[in-house]
Amino acid sequence: MKNLFTLLIFLTPLAGFSQYGVLDSDFDADGIRSFEIGNLGVTRAYDVAVQPDGKIIVLGETELPQPAGLSSFVIRLFPDGSTDQSFGVNGAVAIAGNLRQMTIQPDGKIVLVGAGEFNNTDAVAFVRLNGADGSTDASFGVSGSYYMPFPQGSFLMDVALQSDGKIVAAGFTTESDTDVLLVRLTQDGTPDNTFSFDGVVKTDASGIDLGSALVIGADGKITVAGATNNDGLLIRYNVDGTLDNTFGNSGIAVQNLGIGSSLFNDVVNGEGDKMYVCGWFNGGPNKSFLVAKFNTDGTPDESFGSLGYSLDDLSLNDDDEAMELVYQPDGRVLVVGDAVITGSVGAMIRFNADGSYDQSFGNGGFVTTSIGVGNVYEAVALQEDLKILTVGRSITQTFDEQATVARYTSGMNVGIGEIDAYIGSTLIYPNPITNNLVTVEYELKSDETVSIELFDLSGKMIAQLQPSIHQKAGSYQKTLVLPRLSSGNYLLNLNTEKGSVSVRATLVDQ
Repeated sequence: MKNLFTLLIFLTPLAGFSQYGVLDSDFDADGIRSFEIGNLGVTRAYDVAVQPDGKIIVLGETELPQPAGLSSFVIRLFPDGSTDQSFGVNGAVAIAGNLRQMTIQPDGKIVLVGAGEFNNTDAVAFVRLNGADGSTDASFGVSGSYYMPFPQGSFLMDVALQSDGKIVAAGFTTESDTDVLLVRLTQDGTPDNTFSFDGVVKTDASGIDLGSALVIGADGKITVAGATNNDGLLIRYNVDGTLDNTFGNSGIAVQNLGIGSSLFNDVVNGEGDKMYVCGWFNGGPNKSFLVAKFNTDGTPDESFGSLGYSLDDLSLNDDDEAMELVYQPDGRVLVVGDAVITGSVGAMIRFNADGSYDQSFGNGGFVTTSIGVGNVYEAVALQEDLKILTVGRSITQTFDEQATVARYTSGMNVGIGEIDAYIGSTLIYPNPITNNLVTVEYELKSDETVSIELFDLSGKMIAQLQPSIHQKAGSYQKTLVLPRLSSGNYLLNLNTEKGSVSVRATLVDQ
């Protein structure tokens, strides 16, 4: 028997009808939750993720009494912004070291990366917590963590999961003149010896090389974004850790935007495995928001913005920086960071697929939020209901630093229905999915160009299941092959030029 999924319909908002990107008063009454851990006046949030049950995980750092100094923490919030006291101690877990990024496994476990010290030796660090209560996962590494010795200053800046559950992290090592560092661990937290023999790849692109973020494509290839000397940098690796010679110049694509310097802070997959990056460009005298789109070979996609780039000087006379971005299931791109407008403020820009500003979002595509006497946004994630979560830090009147979580409306509505009557009844089966095959049925009310993609609930694209193809009006039935995935909830997204339909799909082990 076929089982009909609830349709999650993403409607493109109509400019003039309602503006989105406003603070959500259902979250901590005014849309903003600021907090301190400890009483030494330093609490910062660096990353945010949403568990399958909708609870919000925030990673940051706080200052502890000497001799401890700065230490990382993970706190869990309910969807309304209140603290979940069942997690850790009073809702939080303290972790030694400097951890900056995390990902949540399909089983709910939380993987964190950064740097730390083990047996008085500097190292890059992996830590895994149980998702239920925040306790250390003793089945991972050594008592829940894995430390890999590297010189002081080496750091893991981002982490992602492969479809087989292996853990990939990117950053940089200061062993020589600073090189891009890529590490892969098995699911149990040990180096993967099928990845460059020892689980480690170091890449010297040109001089000082930094890895800031990574993304894994539908084909399993790994792309690292960062900088080399004064230019933006993309490096693509094959599944075994070798450089992909089909990308850039023997796997390395240096992006020179002209006279000045640039850095890529984040990278995500978009439609057709194209990539979006964000960061900053300084052509003098100040930094500007940088957002760019790249083809699968590492060249700029000139259909986006101006020759593939958008540079936005929000503050006009001071520095702006884009820190993180998300590719929305409706094909728009949301970028967060900070700008200096009578003090530092959290900033967001939302772009349409062609790089134009989304006029339905904020003020002509721009949203700025002032919290305290200054604030910045470090990270962004989408909830299952498609509201926008941002995290960062703010400064109080007494100049204490507080971690800040803010939630905004997105304009992507959840409901049952059709999109402008262009897409009719849509269903997938079986429900739940018990293997890697799924059948999709849909009806087109007119001739359309159709693509089908798979997302996780945070809005991260996992795979393109069907590339864009032109189809006549009528009914269609497609059997699609899914990549190897862990149990959990996903979004299967069907796109046309006129709209998108997403269906929540539940995958369970056989």
